[in-house]
Amino acid sequence: MSKTFNLQTAKERLAGLDAYLEEAITKRRVPGLGISIVVDNEIIYSKGFGFRDLKKQEKVTKDTIFPIGSTTKSFTSTAIAMLVEDGLLEWDKPIKNYCPELKFKDPYINENVTIRDILGHRTGMPGHDFVWFGFEQNLTYMDKIQYLDTTKPFRTTFQYCNLMYCSTAEIIEKLTGKSYYEFVTERILKPLGMKKTFFSREKVKKEVNYATLYKEEEGKIVESPDIELAIGKGSGNINSTAEDMAKFLRFHLNKGKVNGKELVSEANLVKTHQPATIAGPRSMLDDVYPQEKLVHYQSYAHGWICEFYRGYRTNYHAGSYPGCCHVACFLPDLNIGIDILTNTLESFLGHILQYHIIDRLLGLEQIDYLAIDETIMNIMKEQGKKGEEAKEKERIKNTKHSRPLKDYVGKYQHPAYSTFEFKLKEGKLFMDFGIHTNEVTHFHYDTFEIKLDIFGASIMITFETNQKGIVHGLKIQTEPALEPAFFKKV
Repeated sequence: MSKTFNLQTAKERLAGLDAYLEEAITKRRVPGLGISIVVDNEIIYSKGFGFRDLKKQEKVTKDTIFPIGSTTKSFTSTAIAMLVEDGLLEWDKPIKNYCPELKFKDPYINENVTIRDILGHRTGMPGHDFVWFGFEQNLTYMDKIQYLDTTKPFRTTFQYCNLMYCSTAEIIEKLTGKSYYEFVTERILKPLGMKKTFFSREKVKKEVNYATLYKEEEGKIVESPDIELAIGKGSGNINSTAEDMAKFLRFHLNKGKVNGKELVSEANLVKTHQPATIAGPRSMLDDVYPQEKLVHYQSYAHGWICEFYRGYRTNYHAGSYPGCCHVACFLPDLNIGIDILTNTLESFLGHILQYHIIDRLLGLEQIDYLAIDETIMNIMKEQGKKGEEAKEKERIKNTKHSRPLKDYVGKYQHPAYSTFEFKLKEGKLFMDFGIHTNEVTHFHYDTFEIKLDIFGASIMITFETNQKGIVHGLKIQTEPALEPAFFKKV
């Protein structure tokens, strides 16, 4: 530990943080924020700021429940460390030895892929997030992987893939005979005393103290669609509080122990903290603040991102979803843990404020992270605007579809994705896709656009005819790195 840092100095250096956070959420128009800080096994700061519900003017507390998004992955990797501890799995043996049901298209990957490869996002599989875009609650991921293409050679490149963590949750279920929720609750949540941590939005909403999710629309803060996240089990479905997440970080800083009891050995838990894929994700700070070179050696471990921030070894994972942004961070060499939750995605305060807290605790020169957050959001909005402009530029005007709309009616299937069903209502074409029902609008020729009610996403589909002139399928760019996928009309 640094000679200039200890528990007492940490508490002293947090003086004025309340005022700073109040200013931060006001300036960046963040409705509510929960935060906790752990130092030397003690939760020294756990508070709420702003509102969990703007309409009712109900305030955030340390026990307000927020979605944590992809930080769920750190719970999944912790559970895997426990399975290794139990002798049900090994880090470096092919997963086929334990779960032959998980199959890839590539037979070489099937023969060699390990749990390290899966948790380290180095299987060669890209995002393929379209698999779960239908938000169907009965979705099983191991059934889908075998129909999906890789885009990089095995073990060469970091490619973030939620599906791999959802499949890992299913591996846990197969090996333990328990649901993912039962295993994580019994082995992690209960021993840590995480009593306000939940796996579905449905259960969260039975509680009183949970955060309503918000977005910006035409300059106004409005409620965001709040869609059930249970389909993202193992990857992005956990909801928690600042106080509960402090307990989880303290457990990791204590290397597997809670109240003196070892839940998993240090040897196995620390493996989840160590880099698996060196060429990991690029830090946002590199893009908007390159002159300072704040972040070095970023890589991905197993459910944690590794980096050196201003020379200090840091592990963190961020999570986002429409209406929320989260980060859990710990500095293993300094026994510091930080957790920040917000109920908007119109600001990355829930991600980058970790750096402000680190600067403050270590007595480092302060950086204007509020300005950096504004810059990041402006860049993202500009990118979105340019994307829409580029799409509109590609539109060929004054064209017509080649068939009457009734010819497009029917079901279209691909083994990896939810079924599309098109219906004609009062002369207009509509689509059912999982939980979504949306109008289909003509773009050009036989290409149509469908705007989903989540992520602000739009799907471009192109109907295809066979040699007899009969509509026999459609194509969708389900994965940006691959050619469009073909859905057969049935």
